[in-house]
Amino acid sequence: MILKFKTVYEMVFENRVTKAFLRAIPGLDEYSLIGKLWYHTTEEKRGKPVWDTVVFDMPASGHSISMLRVPWVIVDTAPRGR
Repeated sequence: MILKFKTVYEMVFENRVTKAFLRAIPGLDEYSLIGKLWYHTTEEKRGKPVWDTVVFDMPASGHSISMLRVPWVIVDTAPRGR
């Protein structure tokens, strides 16, 4: 969840080719947000949930519905690993 090495971050995420590639992946931003939400809602410390409540400010309802469909779209379009 956290990249601790600035040089690695800069090599990967500040690289213009990598940036262009990541921008070309449809739904990647939405999928990242959903992943972050899932991470925090399932986070545990000593066997107990870290958070009682997680408030997630979603975009407008039409965009939220599309955003929440992204995982199913990926599952339907990407081949399963073996």
